[in-house]
Amino acid sequence: MIGSRCVSITTHLLRPTTISYWKRGYCEASKHVISNEINKKDPLVVLVGWLGATPRHMGRYQRYYEQIEKKEVIFHIPSLPSMLFQSISKRASKEMIHNLSTKYSDRPLLFHTFSGNGLNFYAHFIKQLCTTGSVDDTQKDQIKKNIVGCIIDSAPPDFSPEMFNKGFTGALLGILHKRKKDSKIPAAPVPKHTTPALPRYEHPIITPLLRPLFWLYFKFPVQRIYLTVRKALLQDQPNNIPQCFVYSKADELITPSQIEPFIKDMKNHGFTVESHVFESSPHCSHYLYYPERYMEITREFVKYCMKLDPNKQHS
Repeated sequence: MIGSRCVSITTHLLRPTTISYWKRGYCEASKHVISNEINKKDPLVVLVGWLGATPRHMGRYQRYYEQIEKKEVIFHIPSLPSMLFQSISKRASKEMIHNLSTKYSDRPLLFHTFSGNGLNFYAHFIKQLCTTGSVDDTQKDQIKKNIVGCIIDSAPPDFSPEMFNKGFTGALLGILHKRKKDSKIPAAPVPKHTTPALPRYEHPIITPLLRPLFWLYFKFPVQRIYLTVRKALLQDQPNNIPQCFVYSKADELITPSQIEPFIKDMKNHGFTVESHVFESSPHCSHYLYYPERYMEITREFVKYCMKLDPNKQHS
């Protein structure tokens, strides 16, 4: 509880296993600990997780937005197959559009995506909004008008077999580590002055096993997936939706050399773009390493987006 006007969390939540939400994806919506009446002028924050993210991972950001920024949050973790097959991303995007238009049609929307998996979903979401006949035209037009900004954490990546191999290896190692950790007695808390270990994206067994699979996958005309994502973000997405990139010089998976050319392309397409580079935080770990700065960046970006004239922004 925070003050006398606060209410307790009420969450609709199914708790699938790690493997199950890798297969079919995962979504959670919650009513957070703030005032009894939600301010519908505030944006609904839509978090979209990285490959291998869990509800526990996303809960860190959910708690930040809900308890500190007093914003309502929903989050979505795209399934593993959605990164490989456009049809799955398309179906999940349509479901998201339907849910938003049904439950939050009158709310401003701020997307906060993580890594290539989160940005891939957002791109397909934008594509569906701009595809005639993909969903009800009234629904998609309203949702498009409601988007006030997008925060892009640690993305976009290069589209290559090696990048897919590293990304999927890192995600698998994360799941194996979680299953091993859950099977043991919980370890003692990590001292506050220490920082999490850098993530690993290579493994002596998993990496060689995945390499020929992604080499074969890229023999098919999957380059169109990359072009679809790029077109959706640069051309289909209205260029009056501000973009905020956060990334790190220490990211071993998606480096600044992959991200910065895309930032330049967005600026050339007329987008309002701000970017923030961290020095030593690993992939999608900037909030853990630099919490104060990360909160300041997101807070100021949300304020900027909400100060824009809605009629001018979405004309």
